[in-house]
Amino acid sequence: MPQTRMVYKLKNTTAVTDIVGAKVFPVMADDTTALPYITYQTISDQSINHATGATETNRCRIQVDVWASTYAGAKALAKVVKTALKSWTDATGDPVISSCHYENGNDLSESLSPGQERRDYRVSQDYFVWYTPAA
Repeated sequence: MPQTRMVYKLKNTTAVTDIVGAKVFPVMADDTTALPYITYQTISDQSINHATGATETNRCRIQVDVWASTYAGAKALAKVVKTALKSWTDATGDPVISSCHYENGNDLSESLSPGQERRDYRVSQDYFVWYTPAA
């Protein structure tokens, strides 16, 4: 799965780990997780086809959300993540990552729920990852 490879990439990028350590989670983090951290989820995953049939290449859209206690902190972490994933390729594992492109992003603030003591700022980024399972 390209998500596993992306997590490995983020957890092995010093600029990212200097901010979040190893706090990169699928879908959501625990309510007790200290800020800042990163979550990710698959939005879509599809085979690439052309006029003569299916190819070995797949395209996965992955949403990466960065979370921080301030807007400036969330924006700074988003910039570091974008730099880490910009034009990322990796042929050393399975699946082979042939390209990763930033698609779009938006800024969000999570409202305080009853009993919640903190406000979380989130920057959401979508990436398209083209990959091929290793032979």
